[in-house]
Amino acid sequence: MVPLTVSDRRLRMTEAEFMALPESSEHIELVDGEVVIMPGPSLLHQLILKAVLRALDDWAIANPPAVAACSPLDVRVGPSRILQPDIVLWRQGLVDQTAPIRTAPTLCVEILSKDGTYDRVAKRLLYAQGGVREYWLVDPMSRAVEVVRGLDTVGVVTGVLTSDELPGLAVEVARLFPEG
Repeated sequence: MVPLTVSDRRLRMTEAEFMALPESSEHIELVDGEVVIMPGPSLLHQLILKAVLRALDDWAIANPPAVAACSPLDVRVGPSRILQPDIVLWRQGLVDQTAPIRTAPTLCVEILSKDGTYDRVAKRLLYAQGGVREYWLVDPMSRAVEVVRGLDTVGVVTGVLTSDELPGLAVEVARLFPEG
């Protein structure tokens, strides 16, 4: 087992070594053998995460066997590619719930931080290659949700958010962001 510290910026390991790390509440991902350590989220990030998760969890409860969950949760999107989406949803539910989860999610959601490059570029590619059907980038600055399928942005929503992947879902985007 390889210990991780905050000072580790570039650490390489195998998927087996990564999965042997102790359980943690840290946001740690494995991308092609490189460990990516993310700083803790802001309060604004957490408030938005709660609102989006609430909407998706309500939809999942009304549409069994769907299941929604939030980070930290290891999701394997390919060999040596273990990510922790802010929010993840499986429309068809999960048969095997052991970590890392190997079933491709229907939807992954990332709430953008100051520099959204990792989410906008790297994760877009990783999710597309991993079979994720839809990817949402929730942008607190523009108070909008960018909807991505594959590598293509299919819309930037500021009104009512719907999804072909989640029939009946209708979320007022403004309600995902705190007033202020």
